[in-house]
Amino acid sequence: MENISTEFANKWFLLPGPFHISICALRCLGKTVEGSGLEDAWIKADLYSSVVSGQILDGNHYNRAVEAH
Repeated sequence: MENISTEFANKWFLLPGPFHISICALRCLGKTVEGSGLEDAWIKADLYSSVVSGQILDGNHYNRAVEAH
């Protein structure tokens, strides 16, 4: 059996950190509530514009998405 230090010497391990995991969770949450009227409520309450609310549901604006959800 090979030594552990040489067994994984030339292999890559992709480990997403907490930031990327939370972005993925926000994107999944956005897909879940998409079409529920939440986006319209944000727009009518003048919290976010239509462009920004779409970006929040897509998971593109991290800070705003955390604040909104």
